[in-house]
Amino acid sequence: MYDYKVSIILPVYNVEKFLRKCLESLLNQTLDNIQIIAVNDGSTDNSLQILKEYEKKIIIINQENKGLSAARNAALKYVKGKYLAFVDSDDFMDKEMFSKMYYKAEQNQVPLVICDLLQYWDENKHQPFNKLQKDEERIYNKNELYQSLLTRELNCQVINKIYRTDIWQDNKIEFEEGIYYEDIHLSFKVIEYYKEAMFINKPLYVYRMNSDSITSNFSEKKINDYINECNKAKKHVLSHANCNEVTKYILNFDTIYGLYAKYMLRKNGESTNKNIILKKIYNNFFSHNRWDILINANLDYQTKFKFLLFLIGCY
Repeated sequence: MYDYKVSIILPVYNVEKFLRKCLESLLNQTLDNIQIIAVNDGSTDNSLQILKEYEKKIIIINQENKGLSAARNAALKYVKGKYLAFVDSDDFMDKEMFSKMYYKAEQNQVPLVICDLLQYWDENKHQPFNKLQKDEERIYNKNELYQSLLTRELNCQVINKIYRTDIWQDNKIEFEEGIYYEDIHLSFKVIEYYKEAMFINKPLYVYRMNSDSITSNFSEKKINDYINECNKAKKHVLSHANCNEVTKYILNFDTIYGLYAKYMLRKNGESTNKNIILKKIYNNFFSHNRWDILINANLDYQTKFKFLLFLIGCY
């Protein structure tokens, strides 16, 4: 039924500096029979020329600039792998990443496998992002996965995962176009469809901390999209989680993601509507009792300290 073991979707936009390393890390995977679908999303640098150097080994889709979601959606039509994965074109992978994830999925008949991320600044500065300490022999259920997302033990991104393709296709999953942070709500929907997952604690996916990336430059639209996507995610959990043990972690989600929204606002020095956005952040994330946040045993001291700074206007 499937021509490949894993299909990898690679959106490309003005990443000539990092693209070759990304492609080489994919082509040098120890897993054989991989399909790579690269979507040049209207790049104005040499990214398309670099892709053409590899045109005998990858599929290239060339389109006008429509954004990350549209690029991913365009590639979904070409997927012929039993499993599906998403890679950002400024990142790179451990050579055994897809082999380890594919065989874990196959041997355990689990539809979703997740590895840790390595935050990477340079060869001398890098660290695991989630610092996963999961039981690698266990299959985690839907409510456990929701909890991991709400507490940010697990990142709300579609990268560093492989998904069984038939579930993605049967549920007609697509990325919402025209918005930023589209991964947040979609990550929660994916849990509803896939229902269970296994983990690999090793950071096999190297996530480049690129100062030119979408998540490093903040505009009013990005902040508003971020808040809206967080609200969609919360509504999803409240509608689909099966127990109070999960929904109680909404407080964790609001605190962690609300503080990041405030950080985004602080970094956006050009906003003329800071007070309006700040009020929106308060209303959407910090309507909980402040004491409940401060005594929450599931929030670390660093987060609580940032929250205190936020309350007194220093964060």
